Amino acid sequence: MESPHEHQQNLLLSRIITNVEKLNEAVLVMNKALQDINVQNMDVELVAQMFKNYRSNVLFHLEEAPISSVQKLPAVSPSVAMSSTAASASAGASSSYTIFPPIPAPLQRLFDLVPLVTYPANALPDEAPDDEPEEAAVAPPTLFVFSSASDAARGRPSFNPTCLKWQTYLRLAGVAVRLEPSTNHASPSGALPFLQPPRRRGQTAARPVSAHELQAYTKRMAEETARLPSSGQDDSRALAYQALLDTCIRRAWLHAVYLHEKSGSSGRSESIAARLYAHPASTSALVRAALARQLRMAAAAEVWGAQGSSGGQQTGHETAQIYREAQAALQALATLLEDGTERPDETDGQTDQAGPFFFGSHEPSLFDAAVFSYTNLLLEDDDNNASARFRWQDRTLPDAVRALPALVRHRVRILERCWPELAAGQKNTVPSSVTTTADSITWVKL
Repeated sequence: MESPHEHQQNLLLSRIITNVEKLNEAVLVMNKALQDINVQNMDVELVAQMFKNYRSNVLFHLEEAPISSVQKLPAVSPSVAMSSTAASASAGASSSYTIFPPIPAPLQRLFDLVPLVTYPANALPDEAPDDEPEEAAVAPPTLFVFSSASDAARGRPSFNPTCLKWQTYLRLAGVAVRLEPSTNHASPSGALPFLQPPRRRGQTAARPVSAHELQAYTKRMAEETARLPSSGQDDSRALAYQALLDTCIRRAWLHAVYLHEKSGSSGRSESIAARLYAHPASTSALVRAALARQLRMAAAAEVWGAQGSSGGQQTGHETAQIYREAQAALQALATLLEDGTERPDETDGQTDQAGPFFFGSHEPSLFDAAVFSYTNLLLEDDDNNASARFRWQDRTLPDAVRALPALVRHRVRILERCWPELAAGQKNTVPSSVTTTADSITWVKL
């Protein structure tokens, strides 16, 4: 007669054996149901549920089965061992008895397709490895702008006026940056440009600097280089003339770049914005067409208001009015620039020679960078460069700038300070009178 202790052990073994048999039966059913499933096309939710069930069963047996009891399992009756062996063989596992249920064949095939691989550690951001010596030079901050990879590598001015404005201001302040081509989707604020400060060794990565914080960041960094540009905002007139850039000139720019279309190499009508913004984003014609349509709708909403966003048609008179307002705004800026070169001295009434930049400043300001961001892009196709980006079919805006010598000279001065390699061939392009330059530069796709 068995003792109470032996009786307790036999009850425990019986419980374990019963659970193992039920689990094996469940595995057999699962294998039978899934044996025809193609693992490569398996539903993700189904695979996840299989993992969950298998894990729950294994954990249950780990909790319920003591080590001493598990070690006695090989001594169970032959019928139980035969049942376990058959179940293991059906799952492709070893015929030896084990407390753990065999892995279902579909999951095993999935494991075989995705072997365990140890990948090297990802590089730390901003090129700051852990083993970098403390005295090593810190990498410059990264300015994310609209540009192509080749243009960014050369430090070429961005083809977007807003990005070029801040790119120019940083150069005027002597703040060296590394350009990185990007899109609005990558920006924390949803718009370019933004700047990522360098990551210093032993410090966490600094938060990105959005466009509206760039002026304060530039001033702080320029104090270290002793090249702080004048603000240009001290003059109360700067705000009024800034409105000309933000309204009249910007509306004409958006119409010329985003809404004016011409026949491309494929025979379809496409805008300059489609080439600059949509084409580099994808090689798919459908994706490019969708992106170009989004750009066009956004620009129409800003140029024409609600009428443009709803698909309303504008007359030629309305379009011509936009360009007339832009020409008047450019003329006002040229007059402001010329009048600022000479100003009366309040002490003795004599004429004081002022600086060559806006508002009589001897140093360029943020307002100078803002004006340059439009004039440079409108005139850059006329330069002797091998990669023209705009190739204006409608030359209303470029010719309007070219007809104003003060703005042309202003552009050359900024180029000489920020991009002397681009300004080398510009001195002979300053017109002494109103001229019109033919567009003979072929288009080079970015």
